Amino acid sequence: MPIFIAESNIDIARCFDVMKQLRTDLSAEKFIRSVAMQREQGYQVALSERDGEIVAVAGFRVMEMLFSGKTLYVDDLVTDAQHQSQGIGEELVRWVIE
Repeated sequence: MPIFIAESNIDIARCFDVMKQLRTDLSAEKFIRSVAMQREQGYQVALSERDGEIVAVAGFRVMEMLFSGKTLYVDDLVTDAQHQSQGIGEELVRWVIE
């Protein structure tokens, strides 16, 4: 199952339907705008696809902290409701860690 970073606004917009399942107050416009602002602070969106459909999304950032050194912080992690309990979220987290 392909996993990659959403680099373009098109890929970020494609993530919206899955992300909205976690962040129900978001509009598509607010999501794209917020991701663009957060990307300036190191935020990235990783997505997992199955047959061209996005099935899971993780929003995360890697930062350096005095007390812990290099640190991965996962802001958002959601698997599409129709694909839950299949290990997709776990696979996505493993990919982000690597």
